[in-house]
Amino acid sequence: SSGINAEWPLRPGDTLTTAKNLLGDLQGYDSFARECEGLKTEMWSFIKDQVSMWVGEVEQLLDDRDNPIALQMGGKLMDLSHADGTLKVFYSERLVALLREVRQLTALGFTIPRKIQTVAGTAQKFYRHGVVLKQVANFYNSIDEQMLESQKMMMLDSALAFEETIKNPKQGVTGKAAAMQVTWDNPAELESYINRLQTAADKLTIENRRLRKCHFDIAEKVIYLMGVDLMRQQPRWKEILTEIRTMIASLEQQGISNENMRPWRMHWDRQLYKALEHQYQMGLESVNSSLSEIKVEVVYRQGQLGFRPPLEEIKSRYYREMKKFLCIPQVFKGVNAPISKNQDDRANLIFPCIIDLNASSFYNVYQKTELQFQRLNEVLESFRDWVAVGSVDLEKLCLESLETVGDWEMNFKALKVRGRDAERIPSEIKVDCITVSTTSIKATIDDLTQKLMDALLITLRRSAITDVSTIDKFIQESTDNLSTRPQTVKEVAEARKKHAELRAEKPKIQPLFKLTNDKNKLLRSVAGGGVEALNQLQVKWDKLEILLESHELMINEQVDVLRSSASSRTKKFANKLSKFADRWEQLRPKDNIDLERDPLACEV
Repeated sequence: SSGINAEWPLRPGDTLTTAKNLLGDLQGYDSFARECEGLKTEMWSFIKDQVSMWVGEVEQLLDDRDNPIALQMGGKLMDLSHADGTLKVFYSERLVALLREVRQLTALGFTIPRKIQTVAGTAQKFYRHGVVLKQVANFYNSIDEQMLESQKMMMLDSALAFEETIKNPKQGVTGKAAAMQVTWDNPAELESYINRLQTAADKLTIENRRLRKCHFDIAEKVIYLMGVDLMRQQPRWKEILTEIRTMIASLEQQGISNENMRPWRMHWDRQLYKALEHQYQMGLESVNSSLSEIKVEVVYRQGQLGFRPPLEEIKSRYYREMKKFLCIPQVFKGVNAPISKNQDDRANLIFPCIIDLNASSFYNVYQKTELQFQRLNEVLESFRDWVAVGSVDLEKLCLESLETVGDWEMNFKALKVRGRDAERIPSEIKVDCITVSTTSIKATIDDLTQKLMDALLITLRRSAITDVSTIDKFIQESTDNLSTRPQTVKEVAEARKKHAELRAEKPKIQPLFKLTNDKNKLLRSVAGGGVEALNQLQVKWDKLEILLESHELMINEQVDVLRSSASSRTKKFANKLSKFADRWEQLRPKDNIDLERDPLACEV
């Protein structure tokens, strides 16, 4: 049997030959050589016994009518079991082993009985056919494991054709003759039958591989869809789905019926469901930032700060885009086709269930949306302080609020800082998917800043000019008053009074003069030019101070003149009065004059 090893009797002989060459001159070699020869004799005797047992075993198997190993030349090539559906080839594995054993024993020089040689010769003759039939049977018995579960219906026609070839081996024969089996003793029919089996098996194998390849190609695309953003890459989703539908349609065009493809289509609908639900759930987490970009502007028009387009329009577009995403499962079509033309395409769709199963997440989505619009409104409110000056009369505000040079200087500095801050306003502000452009409002801020600067300069210049006018008026009036010489005592008193008033008012005007100078310096530093009349005013002021100092002397001098003039006039009057008294004494009427009777007597 298979326990015989042809090399066993050779090993002691080889060992003895090697030992003689290496150890032949040693004292114990002869004893070793005898033992080796004895062992060799025993092994040959054992092998012969084993060969005799093998012959008896093989002859017994050949005579076994229930399970003969020899080919039944007039028997069937193979049989399809109705119990388990397996295909059995009537070319046993023991017969294959017998061929190998006969070759080995013949090579060792043993004589093989004719009966065994005849069986081995017949087996050798049909060995190639037996191997092919066994391969076909193994393929048929294992094809169910090689097929994908969802594609078995798609393989049904090819599998039935293959099975029909097995059941009806004679091609082109109908009726009862078609059921007749091809036997080993008809080489031509055997060769033809094997070729047809191989062709059918190859066709089934090729179709299975083609379908499996298509299946795994689609699997790669569905796995890829797991990572494709459903919100931002919807065109890519459509592209991949189109490719998948095209691959499935190509199989249908190759002859696979829609009904047989239905389990496979349903399988892929469920895989697409997983990919869609995964991306849908991911999208619900980031929908507020992943929607299509909405561009808006912050604008200031007619004294109102707002968005362009208006906030209501922004919300309308935003919720419209959100609705498109939330309703994707409702309009999503997989790869499963309707059973009949009259059936609604959506009758068997499973995708709308995704909306119901994830409805609990909608609350968070809308809550985030409200927060997003709050943040958008905060962006708008952040510009309200920037444009506050646009709603007031800037010149009036400046005139009412600014008094000292420090007030203007502080505002100029603040305006400069404000200008630098305005430059740092980003041109775009992202509020998730809403991009707010600040280009327009920045231009408005620059314009308002310039208007405020102009208002500060105008009011500062106007204030300085007003101060100059006040001072100039004071100088002019003072100069006029101080330049008039009093001609009477009354005028002297008036001049002294005005001089005192000028002395008292001068300390009030002098700070105004300093204030005007400071305003002029600030105006020159900011605007590059000041009030030119101020230079001439300084000359006038200096003259006024000189005139004020000399006015007292002039009054004193005028008092002396008036005193001298008064003394002279007094003397003249006294002389006149003395002359009048003398004349009166001479011409005055007598005491006894009757005034009533002689009125003329009283005339001088």
